[in-house]
Amino acid sequence: MKSYLCKCNNCGSIFYDENPKSENLLINTEKINLSILPMELLNEEGDSFYGCGNCKTDGYLTDIDDLFNFHELLPAEIKAILDTFDCETLSYQDCQSMLAQMEENGYTFDYDLGAAPYNLRILENTVTYCRKPTAAEIKFGHGATHYKDFPLSQCTKKDGNYKKWLVCPVDGLRYYY
Repeated sequence: MKSYLCKCNNCGSIFYDENPKSENLLINTEKINLSILPMELLNEEGDSFYGCGNCKTDGYLTDIDDLFNFHELLPAEIKAILDTFDCETLSYQDCQSMLAQMEENGYTFDYDLGAAPYNLRILENTVTYCRKPTAAEIKFGHGATHYKDFPLSQCTKKDGNYKKWLVCPVDGLRYYY
């Protein structure tokens, strides 16, 4: 099962995230040997919010948005791949090799021109949609066509065909196939 998770940086507990952001990662929780707790609904001065049941606050919660920062959530085969590379001294070729091994195991990441890897996440099939720029974007000089990858699960209709358009949860704009 894949779930959104967050971590309390005070007590170290891992929780199922009750209010994930759109950039949070889906984590394959079946391959994690850690206890994952439900968040607790807390009340403070009449306001209700989800937080850490141990610390009784949401002030220490961190969204899990890059698995390079949360090795404890990685399955053993991904940890083994990371152990074969020194991420502090990677070359561009090392990144390409590590990426190929990760993709064989269902994970992917990005890396910059300085060979610094980031954004480790579960590999998910995606479909690319696009949209024309808005009038405001043209005014600011961003007049190019905008492209966005959406998870395959969001793009297919019940009959298996792709949807002609989707609304992006991040910018609220329509993207077309």
